[in-house]
Amino acid sequence: MSTITTYPLDGIEYDATDAAGYFATRQSGVYKIPDDFPVTADGTTTLTVGAGQAWVHPSRFTGYSIIMAQDTQVTLPSADSALPRIDRIVLRYDATARESRVQVLVGTPGGSPVAPDITRTELIYDLCLAEITRPAGSTTITSTNVKDTRKDASLCGLMQDAPDLDDYVLPIASKSGLGCVKIGSNLNVSSDGTVSLNKGNVVSALGFTPAAEGSTGGSGTTTDLTIGTVTSGTTASASISGGKLNLVLPKGDKGDTGDSGTDYVLPAASASTLGGVKVGNNLSISSDGTLTVNIGAGTTDLTAGSSALASGVIYLVYE
Repeated sequence: MSTITTYPLDGIEYDATDAAGYFATRQSGVYKIPDDFPVTADGTTTLTVGAGQAWVHPSRFTGYSIIMAQDTQVTLPSADSALPRIDRIVLRYDATARESRVQVLVGTPGGSPVAPDITRTELIYDLCLAEITRPAGSTTITSTNVKDTRKDASLCGLMQDAPDLDDYVLPIASKSGLGCVKIGSNLNVSSDGTVSLNKGNVVSALGFTPAAEGSTGGSGTTTDLTIGTVTSGTTASASISGGKLNLVLPKGDKGDTGDSGTDYVLPAASASTLGGVKVGNNLSISSDGTLTVNIGAGTTDLTAGSSALASGVIYLVYE
């Protein structure tokens, strides 16, 4: 029967293997950026690796904490005289030596050099802290030659308690829930993930250039705006300001006060013309404009058959 380790229990003697199993739930990486294991150059071939805390997870049931309480320095071999190369600075866990150390992995010179491979086995486990570009014949290393690789999960990454999320499927964004999107046509996305819509995108999406502020139309027939003569015989005008379309109509047209034109006069109603009326005898009108016939004592007896619309006054005619 397999041994089941329950850690920790009072009265049980444990060893380092049991502790490593307890720590195996954490994923490999440095504890914090920029604090842990930064690599800096001073213009020589010696680099400084800052103090820090990290974690390695070389196998499913083992995990180890690594602490370097003080800065350390490493000196890189001379650059190749003819060809460039790429070196790597790693934090290496060495099970056989029962230690962890900062180490230089020297690359192979070449016309298009590549960085040397890191090792990740149960016995040797590397966290790559930085890549160092070594131009041919160079005798110094500056900050421009140092590439920080601590954020790259495939080389180093950040220590985390959660398991890998390889099986996680990010949902698609909707009106009711947060999720992922793809960048479609006429949108730009920056390196930090910011999505933008610029003037060029708008023109591309619309198929024409929208009218600019202060103009009376766009450059395409779709946006050309034509304002002709309205009923009063006065020409109206239009302009765009602040992204809004402004229409100026003469007085009397569409109820607009305008700045020109003749004041509108409502005609009196007749048998052939719609128009306005006044409230005459035996009628009343409410505040909402409802007209009511008042039939009762005192109602004026009009001549049967008569019908008159004088000066817009309405009369009740009955037989």
